Amino acid sequence: MDRKERDKNLRQNDILGAAERIFATKGYYNSSMLDIASEAQYAVGTLYNYFKDKQSLYLALLERKTDELFSRINEKIKRIRDPIKKIKVLVSANLEFVAENVDFFKIYFYEESSLKEVMQDIDVYKRDKFRKHLDLFICVIKEAQEKDSIKKIYPAEKLAHVLTGIIHNIIVYWLKGRNPAKEEIVSNAPLVLEVFLNGVKR
Repeated sequence: MDRKERDKNLRQNDILGAAERIFATKGYYNSSMLDIASEAQYAVGTLYNYFKDKQSLYLALLERKTDELFSRINEKIKRIRDPIKKIKVLVSANLEFVAENVDFFKIYFYEESSLKEVMQDIDVYKRDKFRKHLDLFICVIKEAQEKDSIKKIYPAEKLAHVLTGIIHNIIVYWLKGRNPAKEEIVSNAPLVLEVFLNGVKR
């Protein structure tokens, strides 16, 4: 990568980081390109050199974060052979990533009502990304079933929806806290795994 390309990537990172903070504090609808430019300490014209409008900026942020999550999870599980350990890593990696990207996930979970102008694009994008995410869970659960680590009477896809649903609701519950701490959400990993793998019946 030459210097020009490095400078371009640096500016894009600065702009996306500023957008993440502004969207999280002001909401998508109440944020402007001028707000984001001011936060990034760039002229507003510089933003338009990289993103044609606020909508494309938000979608670029969404794509970057979800791709970062998938990359991290894949890196962590690719050398693990035990499917139960893979499930544990899936859960912990998701919760850790949310804890490290609180601003983004505040937008992701709470700003949908304000995103009318981009909702159709976001819906399509989220469906594609969620399917990719779900497919990873399905693959790991199927592997666990093949090795008799998980009951085979339930379809892997249904079990994947159950597990991702538990994770999703833990995240929403945590984000509603006034001062969410990273340790608090990560400490929920054993609870998620206990409920999913063993149930709560005595």
